[in-house]
Amino acid sequence: MTRRRSSVASPAAPSALLGDIRVLIEAARQRAASTVNSELTMLYWRIGQRIHTQVRIPRDGGHDSMLMADSVPA
Repeated sequence: MTRRRSSVASPAAPSALLGDIRVLIEAARQRAASTVNSELTMLYWRIGQRIHTQVRIPRDGGHDSMLMADSVPA
């Protein structure tokens, strides 16, 4: 029984292969960091929006007053 050869091309030189892998890893890290930053920005915005809607109440004349200001001791 004879062994079949793979039709895959021979691998690149080890240093070139490692360089390519490093580039792929760095690109993935940058994409991951960008995604994390975007998600954190949206999280903080949503937290701020939630606090804004829960803490502020309408008063006479259409002005908003902060409830927290009334509850903080002087």
